[in-house]
Formats: sequence, C-alpha cells, structure tokens
Amino acid sequence: MEGSLVLEPVHPARPTGTVGAGVSDRASPHTIMEAKGSLPPVLINSSFTLCGDKLVLYGGFHKYTDEVNNAVMMLDMKTVTWTMVPQTFPKPRFGHSAVAKEDKLYIFGGEDEEGFCNSFYEYSLSEDQWVDKQAPESEDLRVEPRSRHAACLAEDGGRMYISGGITIVEEGGVSDKQVHNDLYWYDFDSEEWGPRLDFVQRFDHTITTHNNKVWAFGGFSAEIVRVDQVAWLNLDTFSIGTVQITHSIPAAISTDLRQGNHFYGPGSAGTVINATTPALLPVRSSISRLDLDSLNVTYLARDCAEMFEGYEWFHMAVIHSHLVFVGRELEGDDEERITHILSIDLSEMGYIDHTGPDSPLHDGSSPNTTADSTSFGDQLEGQPSSVGGDLYRFYLSGELCDFEITAIDPATNTTSSPIKVHKMVLAARWPHFRRALASGMSEAHTGCMHIAEPLPWVQKLIEFMYRDTIEGCNTDQATGLLALSNMYELGRLRKQCLELIAIKGITMDDCLVIWERAWIANEPLLRRNAALFILNNWGHIVRSPQFAALSKNSIIELCMEAGPKAVVHSPNKPGYDSESDHWDDDDPMEQ
Repeated sequence: MEGSLVLEPVHPARPTGTVGAGVSDRASPHTIMEAKGSLPPVLINSSFTLCGDKLVLYGGFHKYTDEVNNAVMMLDMKTVTWTMVPQTFPKPRFGHSAVAKEDKLYIFGGEDEEGFCNSFYEYSLSEDQWVDKQAPESEDLRVEPRSRHAACLAEDGGRMYISGGITIVEEGGVSDKQVHNDLYWYDFDSEEWGPRLDFVQRFDHTITTHNNKVWAFGGFSAEIVRVDQVAWLNLDTFSIGTVQITHSIPAAISTDLRQGNHFYGPGSAGTVINATTPALLPVRSSISRLDLDSLNVTYLARDCAEMFEGYEWFHMAVIHSHLVFVGRELEGDDEERITHILSIDLSEMGYIDHTGPDSPLHDGSSPNTTADSTSFGDQLEGQPSSVGGDLYRFYLSGELCDFEITAIDPATNTTSSPIKVHKMVLAARWPHFRRALASGMSEAHTGCMHIAEPLPWVQKLIEFMYRDTIEGCNTDQATGLLALSNMYELGRLRKQCLELIAIKGITMDDCLVIWERAWIANEPLLRRNAALFILNNWGHIVRSPQFAALSKNSIIELCMEAGPKAVVHSPNKPGYDSESDHWDDDDPMEQ
C-alpha cells in the first residue's frame, strides 16, 4: 500500500560515516532572551517595524482594558532592552500601518477615538518629533479612511504603497464591513499621492515590492476567509495576477495555510519568509521561503515546534539572515507583557542575506558566521582581474603549483591521480592544511596529502579554496562538501552548502542523499527536513533505486526517524477522512 508516515520524529545518534569527526554538537539556531527595561503590554492591532537599529512597537489597544496605546516603544537589539517614549500627539490609534525610511517612521490610517481615519504622520526617532503629512482630500487622490491595511516601501525607498484594509459603512441604519480592493502610493520627494489603482480585496495582510510589482500575502478576504494565494500588481501594465500556494506533502498532514499563526516578512533578493506557529487549532510549525521570481516555496524548517513552544509570539521582523519574534511566556505572566525575544538564525537553515551584515543580535564573531563575499568565479576570463581570479587561473593551468593532493577515485576505489595546487593559497584559506604543514607531519616533507574522501568532493573543496564560492555545484557535490565542511570546521563553506541545498530544495531524486549526508555532517535541521520529506512520500521512496542502494544500517536508522506512534496511512483508501486526519471506526482496514 502506498502511503505516508504520520510522524512523531525522534533523533537517533549520529552514525559512523565516511567523514571523520568534526563539529560534534551543532548549536541550536534559535535563542530565547528575556527582555529588560519598560516592558510593553500585549497590544492588539499595533505595528512592529525595524527603523534604523531599533524595533519600534507603536499603537494598538490593550488586550483586556481596550485602552489605546500612544507611546513609542523601542527595542534595542544589542542590549535586548525596551524603552518607552510617551507621546501626546498624534491621537492614539490602532489598526494603522507603519513603514520605516532611514530613522523616520511613517504612520498611516487606522482607528482613533473618532473612528476610521486617513491621517498620515512622520515620526523621527532621533529627534522624537512628529510631522503631520495630511493625506489629500481631493476626490481624485483621496485615500479613504481605513484600518488593518498593509503598507511597504518601493524597492528604491522613493515611494510608500498602501493596500486594502477595512472600513465600517452605515447603510439604512445597518453597519457593514467594507474590504478595500485598492492600492495607493505616496512619493517622498514630491510629497504627493498617486491615483487609486485596483488591487486585491484583503485586510490583515502583508505587502512588499520586487521587480516593479507589489506583492500581497496572507490576510483575509471580504468573506473573512484566510487567503492562501499570492497576488501581485504589475506597476508597468497595472495587470493583476494570483497564484495558489500548494504543498508537495499529503494534504492530511500538511501545514494548512489557513491554520495557525502566519507571520510574513520580506526577505532579501526577492524572497518572502513565512513562519507558522501554533494557534488555537493544532498545526505543524514551519519556516518557509517563497522566491518571487520562480514562485517556488522551499521549507527552511519543518515540524519545528520546539523553537516556538512555551511562548505566545505576537510580532515578527526579518533582519538580514535572522527572524526576530517578540512575545511572552505562556505561564507565570499574569500581566501579559511582552517579556521575551526569540532570535532564529536562518543561515543555519540555508537562508543567507547577501545584501547586508549579520543581525545586530549577534556579534558576527562565530566561525560559522558567513560575511558578505564577492564570488571569484565571476572574475574569470572576460571579467576584471582580481587576486582570487588570477590564482584560480594558475590552478586550472597547473602553473607554478608546488603541492599535490590525492583522493579516492570512486570509479576504481583506489587512490586518484594527484591534484596540483598552490601551497600558499591552501595554507591561507584552510586552517587544517596550515596546521598539517606547521606540525612537521609527513605531508610537509613529501609535498603531498591524501584525503580519503571521494575525488569529486575533494576537487570542489579545492576549487572553493580558490574561488570562495560553490557556484555551479549540484546537490550531490554540495552535500559532499557539507560533510567535508563539518570534518574541517569550515564555517563559511558550510553556510554556502546549506544555502545551495535550501535553494534547490529537497526532491524525490536527492532526498535520501541529503538525509544520509546531513546525518554524517551532524546537521539535525537539514536531516529532519529530509526525513520528513522521505516519510511523507514513503510509498514512492521505498520503490526507488536510491533506497535499494542504502545500507542495512541506513535503512534501519531512516525508519527510526519516525516516532513510536507513527502509522502508515493512505488517503486514497476508503474510511480515511483527510479533513480530520482520522479513520472511520467502522472501517475494517488496519491503520
């Protein structure tokens, strides 16, 4: 019977692989910190915005007293300290939008004591001053009052876009909720609003810009149904497009886009991060990335409830390669204040922001931290000369090489022909190589080193030493390099391997290779993602030639990835209810 395993994953001990000991215990990618300072209360429909080096919480109403907050609360990410700056202007509000440009915060709309509004303000964090940027009142340009709408900046920061939202309208003494299906823009240089554009009908959603398009995610439709479509507006043609986001795993056990708490945040280079945390209904927690160019969704972490459990999280921000959540502990907090900060290092999952430095929550001193880099591979023939590019050309030609490296030829399982390299380059880039030479080991005298690993892996490892990139590698090579990065404690190489694997995604063809090598490389997050994919597609995987090629020990350990309560089920068989994920008690089929 083809089917999939309902998981309760466990983590078996690291097996004995071909690669020797390296980093024995991988640090957890998430850190929970207790905040200090003036802890803000839990505020409904408030805004949470990264402005400069501060996270700014503004507006919203108290969960129990309904009192509307009018203080600007700033979180210093270096000291994890909240600072409250009381305000007397403008009027307290909730359901507004906020975007940041340099050290200024731009607040639009929401609801105040007089009802829905379309007021527009600029707040300077450095000067603690507000400027009224009143929205236009002319009928052609008038932005209607609204709440729970979305806002974002243009890619160049020159405009602000406003999308959707709700307004309560009165007709015949009956109140009705109107959900807007429009888009407006504000130009910061001319300080003028553009005309109304048609867009999707949403509220409580998130928007961002990429490739001269405005993209909308999540939120609710006019029928108050959670939206699982991505929509975009082309700003050149004003055409609107939508796409349905689906999952490759069985519907009965997938993360339903209409369940749980979904946090969306614009990432780097045309990506959007979606983090799903538990809510009233049970849901599998996950972190995924949507590529806006390919419209491809890849999971960075599946079934990751341990990152979120024990806390209630209210806001999320994407800061370079980190997710930052603010929330409270579920037990022991009677006043319900925002007491804790959760930081998740996405680079540990293969997501790296190449446009800026690492999050200020981390000092960047870790050997596993990847800084921005310039690909030497882009500087070969036809490109401007560079030291790296020139040395790589010498490596390709074999000119002036003074050292040799051998490996295992997988075709014959014997020692390969020597690879000619430059001792100075490898010593500068590879601490293990430098230590071997300095220790007076035989390699220092013979001018040759043998690495008992497959030749294709070793060739790519040496190329990385010259080029500082693994661009062009396939999944097989990247997973091999990942194992070597663990053996030789090459944090920079490791991050690039994780990134390439995350971008390519886990497929039927390579899931077993990724699982086995993540196991050897001591990468529990990647191993879990691969194991979940395998077990959720169990009927297909066990019939593949890759599965047949696994060793007996690997097959046993793979089966042990499922918890003791795991069962095989088939959604296509009678008696199985995919909506409730259970079997009809009257059905005689064994579960």
